[in-house]
Amino acid sequence: MFEASTNGSGCIHIAASCTHKVYEIRFWEECSHSARGNLVSSPLGNRHGQLSVSAIVMPSQDSSPPRRLFLQMSGAPGAGKSTTANLLAQPLDAVILDLDVIKSSLLDNGVLFEQAAKLAYSTLWALAGSMLIQGRNLIVDCTCNYEEVITSGRALAEKVDFEYWYIECRPQVDIDVLDERLQKRVAMRRRDEQEALFRRWIENPYRPDGNVVVVDTSKHPDECQEQVLEAMEKSWP
Repeated sequence: MFEASTNGSGCIHIAASCTHKVYEIRFWEECSHSARGNLVSSPLGNRHGQLSVSAIVMPSQDSSPPRRLFLQMSGAPGAGKSTTANLLAQPLDAVILDLDVIKSSLLDNGVLFEQAAKLAYSTLWALAGSMLIQGRNLIVDCTCNYEEVITSGRALAEKVDFEYWYIECRPQVDIDVLDERLQKRVAMRRRDEQEALFRRWIENPYRPDGNVVVVDTSKHPDECQEQVLEAMEKSWP
């Protein structure tokens, strides 16, 4: 079944769990644009206090529709993707889909490790499609260590006419510092897989063309939030 939970900032996290079987979920080929509801504006509330949600999500012309946003977080494990996503969710009125939460739920319900990653991505894209069809702004939190992950996200956004943004979290810290962060986490991958994943992402990151924000997540989280929101605000004509 699908489970939703909220954190202290009011962000919504959606995860999938299976008790007996894993069912294939297919993305709807047809979507109704009329099903997209209006977004609700709320104050930004960061320490700089300069940006308003209406300036980012809502256009300056009253007759224009609100911006429909699909953000794809990218970065090595431990790079600060989830922290940054949580700070962006409220001002953008967005739902967060976390790949690691989905994968953990599958493993907890008896899915073999070798199968969990593929099923987690299938579930992620199914949930993402459902959220976009409902008109919800969306933040997808995953590593994006493969080109097809990014192209799949962008294609999904384009299919439902959402504005795609790629947010790359790249902290300016030593590799050993991130490795220490990984060791403190609940292991969902083998350690050698984690290290290979991190080094591959650092040495050869894949980035799409346009709407890319590279964030130094070794800075204060509020600064990271403001950098992304300012970039999105400036891009609006």
